[in-house]
Amino acid sequence: MTQNITVCGGGNGAHAMAADLAFRDFKVTLFEHPQFERNIKKVLETKTIEVVGEIEATVAVDKATTSAKEATVDAETIIFAIPTYAQDPFIESMLPFFHEKQKVILTTGNLGSVHLSKRLNESGTEGVLVGETSTLPYIARMVRPGKVKIIKDKKKFLASAFPATNNAEFLNELNLIYNDAASLTRDVVETFLNNLNPIAHPCGLILNAGRIESAHLDQQDYFMYREGVTPSVARVIEAIERERLEVIKALGYKVKRLAENDTVYNVLHDSRLLESVGPNSLDDRYLTEDVPFGLVPVSELAKLVDKKTPLNDAFVTIASFMTGTDYWTEGRTLASLGLENLSLVQLQQFLIEEIVNKKLTN
Repeated sequence: MTQNITVCGGGNGAHAMAADLAFRDFKVTLFEHPQFERNIKKVLETKTIEVVGEIEATVAVDKATTSAKEATVDAETIIFAIPTYAQDPFIESMLPFFHEKQKVILTTGNLGSVHLSKRLNESGTEGVLVGETSTLPYIARMVRPGKVKIIKDKKKFLASAFPATNNAEFLNELNLIYNDAASLTRDVVETFLNNLNPIAHPCGLILNAGRIESAHLDQQDYFMYREGVTPSVARVIEAIERERLEVIKALGYKVKRLAENDTVYNVLHDSRLLESVGPNSLDDRYLTEDVPFGLVPVSELAKLVDKKTPLNDAFVTIASFMTGTDYWTEGRTLASLGLENLSLVQLQQFLIEEIVNKKLTN
């Protein structure tokens, strides 16, 4: 039987995902939040997505909608292909309609599975399988409304269920959709810490802020990986990665580096990312997603294992001043997930079992 999959979002990733899954004969509903209906206006009109790059086709989706009820009630699997800051509006709109035996996959999760599970528990909804991935399975860019280019289909990514006792079931679901591309981590914190975007994106944007704003004012294109990741910027990216790696090792997780056996500069300059245009302003997910939902949680986790992250923290503070938003309070903290009073041992147990033994200490 063809699986009913709802893809949430209306940007590059959601269009790419909906097109890819429909191309592979899944029954796909594309759901955008009604506030951003314009993002899928073309698909609402035609029920098709034109895709180029890794796939060359015009594919038909089963439905395109801005109705949370229509998107949720008949879905077997729901995949979030949205920036992390958009997770909460989608969750709240869909919350009355989630039901037992559904599977929800957050790509990229950034610990969003913990928040979703918390809201499901608060609403009294049981039996929903929840988990997240370390990255969106595609690098994609919109060409025009209704047309997307898949620059790269990622063959491997990391994933975990929350709680991790559901890992085997979650991996089975992912591999049914993505043909054994997913590899399990111990828990969603390990998955989160191996998302490489917050390592490169904020550094590349903040250290090139003047160039980005000038290009925008002059109506010019800006290519961050081609122009912005110079050798000196790459060295800063490597330094912030070293801080994160110390946190990963202290937590006992496996290490995944941005550049294995090479320099960051060489890896990013030998990449299909070079053709990616942007970011074209500071109001971009490289800052508005990767700082509050990428760098802030690293700082929080570092404190649990007595590690210092001065460069990571500096970028959070600088980004806050640049945008006029206090990312330290607006970001994803342990407190925002209801986990602020847990010891490291209690947190580790919670990630596996979603229960807390108050007698456990470090």
